Amino acid sequence: MSDATAIPAPMRNKSRRDVARFLLWLVSATLLVDRTIEATCLSAGAVLVLKEGKLLSAKNLKWMILSVLSFLAGLASMIETRGYEEVDENRAYWLKMRLWLLAHGTRTGWGAILLLFLLSASTSKTKEEVVETKKIQ
Repeated sequence: MSDATAIPAPMRNKSRRDVARFLLWLVSATLLVDRTIEATCLSAGAVLVLKEGKLLSAKNLKWMILSVLSFLAGLASMIETRGYEEVDENRAYWLKMRLWLLAHGTRTGWGAILLLFLLSASTSKTKEEVVETKKIQ
Protein backbone atom coordinates (compact mmCIF):
# COMPACT_ATOMS: atom_id res chain seq x y z
CA MET A 1 0.00 0.00 0.00
CA SER A 2 1.40 3.40 -0.93
CA ASP A 3 1.67 6.31 1.49
CA ALA A 4 -0.97 8.32 -0.39
CA THR A 5 -3.63 5.65 0.10
CA ALA A 6 -2.71 5.03 3.74
CA ILE A 7 -4.08 8.41 4.86
CA PRO A 8 -7.84 8.93 4.42
CA ALA A 9 -8.83 11.67 1.95
CA PRO A 10 -10.46 13.98 4.54
CA MET A 11 -7.26 13.98 6.61
CA ARG A 12 -5.16 14.79 3.55
CA ASN A 13 -7.45 17.72 2.73
CA LYS A 14 -7.32 18.96 6.33
CA SER A 15 -3.53 18.75 6.41
CA ARG A 16 -3.35 20.67 3.13
CA ARG A 17 -5.67 23.34 4.54
CA ASP A 18 -3.50 23.56 7.66
CA VAL A 19 -0.36 24.07 5.56
CA ALA A 20 -2.14 26.68 3.42
CA ARG A 21 -3.43 28.42 6.55
CA PHE A 22 0.12 28.55 7.97
CA LEU A 23 1.40 29.99 4.69
CA LEU A 24 -1.38 32.60 4.75
CA TRP A 25 -0.35 33.61 8.29
CA LEU A 26 3.12 34.23 6.86
CA VAL A 27 1.61 36.11 3.89
CA SER A 28 -0.29 38.40 6.23
CA ALA A 29 2.82 39.10 8.29
CA THR A 30 5.00 39.76 5.24
CA LEU A 31 2.41 42.08 3.68
CA LEU A 32 2.15 44.10 6.87
CA VAL A 33 5.95 44.55 7.05
CA ASP A 34 6.27 45.54 3.36
CA ARG A 35 7.79 42.31 1.99
CA THR A 36 5.61 41.91 -1.11
CA ILE A 37 7.86 39.55 -3.06
CA GLU A 38 7.93 37.07 -0.18
CA ALA A 39 4.17 37.46 0.36
CA THR A 40 3.44 36.79 -3.30
CA CYS A 41 5.65 33.69 -3.35
CA LEU A 42 4.10 32.36 -0.13
CA SER A 43 0.57 32.89 -1.42
CA ALA A 44 1.49 31.11 -4.66
CA GLY A 45 2.76 28.26 -2.48
CA ALA A 46 -0.58 28.15 -0.66
CA VAL A 47 -2.40 27.95 -4.01
CA LEU A 48 -0.14 25.10 -5.13
CA VAL A 49 -0.69 23.21 -1.87
CA LEU A 50 -4.47 23.53 -2.13
CA LYS A 51 -4.74 22.71 -5.82
CA GLU A 52 -3.53 19.17 -5.08
CA GLY A 53 -6.51 18.62 -2.76
CA LYS A 54 -10.18 18.25 -3.57
CA LEU A 55 -11.15 21.49 -5.33
CA LEU A 56 -14.90 21.05 -4.90
CA SER A 57 -14.64 21.00 -1.12
CA ALA A 58 -16.20 24.15 0.37
CA LYS A 59 -13.45 24.42 2.98
CA ASN A 60 -10.68 24.04 0.41
CA LEU A 61 -12.43 26.50 -1.89
CA LYS A 62 -12.58 29.15 0.85
CA TRP A 63 -8.84 28.92 1.50
CA MET A 64 -8.08 28.73 -2.23
CA ILE A 65 -9.99 31.99 -2.80
CA LEU A 66 -8.09 33.69 0.04
CA SER A 67 -4.79 32.38 -1.37
CA VAL A 68 -5.55 33.62 -4.89
CA LEU A 69 -6.68 37.03 -3.58
CA SER A 70 -3.47 37.24 -1.54
CA PHE A 71 -1.42 36.43 -4.62
CA LEU A 72 -3.24 39.09 -6.65
CA ALA A 73 -2.89 41.69 -3.88
CA GLY A 74 0.85 41.02 -3.64
CA LEU A 75 1.24 41.18 -7.40
CA ALA A 76 -0.77 44.41 -7.65
CA SER A 77 1.26 45.97 -4.86
CA MET A 78 4.52 45.04 -6.59
CA ILE A 79 3.31 46.56 -9.87
CA GLU A 80 2.16 49.75 -8.12
CA THR A 81 5.47 50.03 -6.26
CA ARG A 82 7.37 49.57 -9.53
CA GLY A 83 5.27 52.34 -11.10
CA TYR A 84 5.98 54.58 -8.10
CA GLU A 85 9.72 54.04 -8.54
CA GLU A 86 9.62 54.80 -12.28
CA VAL A 87 7.61 58.04 -12.14
CA ASP A 88 9.68 61.22 -12.02
CA GLU A 89 8.84 63.19 -8.88
CA ASN A 90 9.46 66.56 -10.54
CA ARG A 91 7.12 65.90 -13.47
CA ALA A 92 4.26 63.94 -11.93
CA TYR A 93 4.34 64.35 -8.17
CA TRP A 94 0.63 63.63 -7.71
CA LEU A 95 0.83 60.45 -9.77
CA LYS A 96 3.85 59.32 -7.79
CA MET A 97 2.07 59.90 -4.47
CA ARG A 98 -1.11 58.19 -5.69
CA LEU A 99 0.87 55.13 -6.75
CA TRP A 100 2.63 55.03 -3.38
CA LEU A 101 -0.67 55.34 -1.50
CA LEU A 102 -2.28 52.71 -3.70
CA ALA A 103 0.62 50.26 -3.22
CA HIS A 104 0.75 50.87 0.51
CA GLY A 105 -3.04 50.68 0.86
CA THR A 106 -3.28 47.45 -1.13
CA ARG A 107 -0.51 45.82 0.87
CA THR A 108 -1.62 46.97 4.31
CA GLY A 109 -5.35 46.69 3.63
CA TRP A 110 -5.27 43.13 2.34
CA GLY A 111 -2.75 42.10 5.01
CA ALA A 112 -5.12 43.35 7.73
CA ILE A 113 -8.21 41.78 6.13
CA LEU A 114 -6.40 38.46 5.74
CA LEU A 115 -5.26 38.65 9.36
CA LEU A 116 -8.88 39.13 10.46
CA PHE A 117 -9.98 36.09 8.43
CA LEU A 118 -7.21 33.99 9.95
CA LEU A 119 -7.96 35.15 13.50
CA SER A 120 -11.64 34.39 12.98
CA ALA A 121 -10.86 30.91 11.66
CA SER A 122 -8.46 30.14 14.50
CA THR A 123 -10.95 31.14 17.20
CA SER A 124 -14.04 29.47 15.72
CA LYS A 125 -15.17 26.07 16.92
CA THR A 126 -15.35 23.02 14.68
CA LYS A 127 -18.52 20.97 14.30
CA GLU A 128 -17.06 18.26 16.53
CA GLU A 129 -16.35 20.76 19.32
CA VAL A 130 -19.90 22.12 19.11
CA VAL A 131 -21.37 18.59 19.32
CA GLU A 132 -19.15 17.74 22.31
CA THR A 133 -20.21 20.94 24.07
CA LYS A 134 -23.88 20.10 23.54
CA LYS A 135 -23.35 16.57 24.89
CA ILE A 136 -21.73 17.90 28.06
CA GLN A 137 -24.58 20.31 28.71
